[in-house]
Formats: sequence, C-alpha cells, structure tokens
Amino acid sequence: MAAAAERPSAGGFVLWLHGSGGSGDESRQHVAPYFSDPGIVSSVRLSFPTAPTRSIPCYGDAVITAWFGISEVPITAKTVRDEKEVLKAVEYVHELLDKEVAAGTSPSDIFVCGMSQGGALAIASVLLYPKTLGGCAVFSGSVPLNKSFAEKVSPEATKTPVLWFHGMADGLVLFEAGHAGCAFLEELGMSCEFKAYPTLGHSLVDEELQYFQQWILNRLGMAASGATETARPSSFVLWLHGLGDSGPANEPIRNLFSAPEFRLAKWSFPSAPRAPVSCNNGFVMPSWFDIHELPMSAGSPQDEAGVLKAVEKVHAMIDREVADGIHPENIFVCGFSQGGALTLASVLLYPKKLGGGAVFSGWVPFGSSVTEKISPEARKTPFLWSHGMADKVVLFEAGQAGPPFLQSAGVNCEFKAYPDLGHSLSKEELLYLESWIKSRLNASQEKDG
Repeated sequence: MAAAAERPSAGGFVLWLHGSGGSGDESRQHVAPYFSDPGIVSSVRLSFPTAPTRSIPCYGDAVITAWFGISEVPITAKTVRDEKEVLKAVEYVHELLDKEVAAGTSPSDIFVCGMSQGGALAIASVLLYPKTLGGCAVFSGSVPLNKSFAEKVSPEATKTPVLWFHGMADGLVLFEAGHAGCAFLEELGMSCEFKAYPTLGHSLVDEELQYFQQWILNRLGMAASGATETARPSSFVLWLHGLGDSGPANEPIRNLFSAPEFRLAKWSFPSAPRAPVSCNNGFVMPSWFDIHELPMSAGSPQDEAGVLKAVEKVHAMIDREVADGIHPENIFVCGFSQGGALTLASVLLYPKKLGGGAVFSGWVPFGSSVTEKISPEARKTPFLWSHGMADKVVLFEAGQAGPPFLQSAGVNCEFKAYPDLGHSLSKEELLYLESWIKSRLNASQEKDG
C-alpha cells in the first residue's frame, strides 16, 4: 500500500481512505483543494494512501484497488464482510496513525476519513484504535464489523467524534447501511453527527466537503481563514424523534432556525434503537422505550423502566457536550411524541439546570413518585409544551396533564394549545420554538457578560 504522506510536523493530520476502485491521487484531486488556502495548508497535512489490488467476486472477479473483499452490492445494513480482511486493513491504518503519533502529532489532531469502502475502513480503524482521535468522517460508508466487536472498543475510542454523510438516493451503499452505522455508534455511547442528503447518490459533493472542511478546522480551533481563533459551538440543541421515525428524517427542522443566535449552535438528531413495540403487536421499529397502548391518554400504562434506560442514553449525550465546553444553560432538549415524553423525563432527571426542554405532542411517561428524584437545579429548567387539540394519537388530555405535573414539582412550564392541529409538527410551533430558545440564549449571554 503506497502512502503519500508528508513529513510529520505540528498541526492537524487528515488521513483520507478512498473507495474501492479508486486511488489516493484521485482522492487528493477532490479533497485537497478544500485545504489549499495559505492559512490552512501550513497547518493541516493530508495523506492519501492507495489500497492494494485484488479480485472482487461481486464485480465478476475484476481486479481493482480495494482495502478488503466485497461480498455483494449494493451494501445493505445486513451485508456480511470478511472481517479478517477488514482487520488486516485496520492494522495498516493503525500503523500510519502510530507513525504520526510517534513523530509528535497529538492524537486529538488526527482525523481518519473516507469515502464508501474507505469510509467503512475509517470507522473500523477509529473504533479499534486505543486512543481518542480528533475525529472520523464517513462519506457514504457503513460499519464493516458485527456488533460483537463492541466489546473490543476501548473507552478512549468511544470519545472520538464522528461525522457521517450519506445520500438518501445512494444505490451502491444503501442509506439504511449508513443509518444503521450511526445508530450502532450511538449504542456505543459515541457522538455521531449524521447528515442526510435527500437527492444524493453514491458520490461526493461540494456541500459535503465544505461542511467537512469547516468541521475539521473547528475541531482544530481554526477559523475558515486559517486564523487560530476558535469557532467551536456555543450552544447545543438535541432533537428526539417520535415512534417509528429516525433522526435524519428530522434534520430539516434546523433549517427554520436562521437567527444569528444559532450560527454557532450544534444540532444532534439521534435515532432510537429498533425494538418490539407492544401497541403495534410487537412489531420491531425505532423506539426509545415500549408503548403499551395508543391512543395515549392521561391514564395510559407506562414503561417506566424502559424510559429510565433511555434517559441514561440522553444524559450521556448531554454530558459529552458539557465535557466539550458547552455550558449546560445553553443546552436545549426537544422532542416530538415519544421523543417529547423522553425529553420531559431526561430534562427533569438531569442533575443540572439546562437551557430548556421543549415537548411537542408528548406526555408524562412515569408516575408522580419520580418527582422525588428531581434535583433542585433541574427544577429551575424551563419547559415549553405544545400540543394539538385535534391530536388522535397522543390525546390532548395527555398533553394537558403535563403542566400541572410540572407545576406540582415546582417547574415552570409554558403551555401552548393549537386548536386544529393533529398529531404532527407545525411551522408555527417551530418558529415559536426558535424565538423561545433565542430569548434564553440571549439571557444566558447577558448573564455571562
């Protein structure tokens, strides 16, 4: 394998792994121009190794460059790889990383990135590397290891942030494969920012690479001009989807938040794990916890144990952002339907005061005894509760029971009822949410000043 890496020196190091049939030189032509600014090129070094050639059965035994064998195309969420070959390729990547570290590059300034098969190798290499790296960027990739490898992922490796791009029109590595990969990482407790592109096929586009460049520079503490002033996120918005939905499908929500206060906001749209759901006859679907019956009323039975387990996952996401320097009072947790119920539980049971919790068409997913577990700081977190009066899935009475529950716990809640709204999100609700969060961000900045 031929690596085209320059002599290590201070600054960031980006290792880019191409897809099957590609080459390091071809990747350099696509990626390097985004790091060619004079203020960047001296601070970020790029390496574009080329994979060895091998015959690929699914391509009629054609001999092409490939990091490991390919059993089938298209790649799906269930595609099985030759993991021995994957691990052999991982060893090679680890050798490259070890050389950088030995030459004086901080692991936190090293980024492993790749397209397609290179993206799969990038995430496998990061998962099995014993240290926390600066980040991993996966373009149209998948996780090429089965879930049993989770026990081999070190605590340090789980701290490496991941940025994942995938086209929803990808016919070679199906969107489901990328989506499943990000969900697997979140099960490991890793931070994975997933960006979905509705009309994108199996290719790299300028929009992805522009975002990728800024993501790398931000993590290195550099502005786009190459200056050393930081441009790290100053606030965090976590959005939790409803039953059967996905995080990527909700990403367009962020487009409505155009106010300057959101310029440095980090957004996260995680996806719930797949699990059987009682109210749907045990059908397996994305679900944060079990739901016993629908429509949901104020007196419906609740899966309190499942809710508390899901809360732990949300708290881990919040803790990562606090550890990265975002003030808790600049963190907002929002959710729709089942995600709204989880929002309520997660914010109430978090030990610190947050910026706010926003519940849309949600309900109270546990009994009043839980109020004893709410800390004095958590009681200071404000809530916004929005509910459609025509909701036939989570009845209006279920939502209406929320504010009194919060008030009995000493928690402030603003309740907004929408007369003609069913079980859905409206633009009116989201625009109000923007102003609600914005006012609290401004108040937080004035307090800090």
